[in-house]
Amino acid sequence: MGQMKRRALLSVAFPTISRSLNEASDNLTAQILEFEEALAKFRLGVSAEIVLHRDDVESDEPMTYVESVEYGKHKGRWALWQVSYYEESVDVNDPNSYTVVPLKDAPREFRFEAVEKFQELLQKLAERGQEFAAEAARKAERVAGIISVLKSAHRDI
Repeated sequence: MGQMKRRALLSVAFPTISRSLNEASDNLTAQILEFEEALAKFRLGVSAEIVLHRDDVESDEPMTYVESVEYGKHKGRWALWQVSYYEESVDVNDPNSYTVVPLKDAPREFRFEAVEKFQELLQKLAERGQEFAAEAARKAERVAGIISVLKSAHRDI
């Protein structure tokens, strides 16, 4: 194929490919936002993380770089997030020890990978929600017992 034909092919193909890719990516982002909104309506109050990448990093000390998709509360709001951190130094109480980006703003390739894990994320959220509900019920029973003792003691005064 001649140089001229190749240039002509590229000048026609690239704008079409670009338009098609951007439309598909925009549609995926819209679906991610709709998924996030549907999930938020349940007001679960629990978070879950699915690790997408875990890579050893060469340095003086062994380090593992992790990238995950998470449904959780950051920056005051519940949402889907791309979370990146070094496993050995992450501290959930120190926001400077990890990076959080709204999933809708994450790089295109990461979003493509993340949506493949939505089913697994939902499963993990359901499990965490059930565990939390059971624990809350146990604690409520314990507090009810303490209240009963206090009321009983108050009657004896």
